[in-house]
Amino acid sequence: MESLTLSLKQLGLSLNESKAYLCLLRKSGVTGYELSKNAGVPPSKIYDSLNKLLAKGFISVIKSNYAPKYVAIEPAKNLERYQKEKRKKTFNPREISGASS
Repeated sequence: MESLTLSLKQLGLSLNESKAYLCLLRKSGVTGYELSKNAGVPPSKIYDSLNKLLAKGFISVIKSNYAPKYVAIEPAKNLERYQKEKRKKTFNPREISGASS
């Protein structure tokens, strides 16, 4: 579990975000309250963590009459997005044009 948390940290997640995401991968479609209990994230922090995970594209939300339910996005999709972003950051067209001059 620690190695997964470290890997998620490299993707830009905090400890609470990592705990929530990993818990959603095990059991998706739960409320923030349920997730707080299952993931060990304090109730006062869970909704902030969920909002950050939503903004980062790691989870989605299902609106319901009772309470919103949160669903994890597949890890492969998040990894693919991270790799694309990293390639964009490391690609520098000046280095290519500077190498030929």
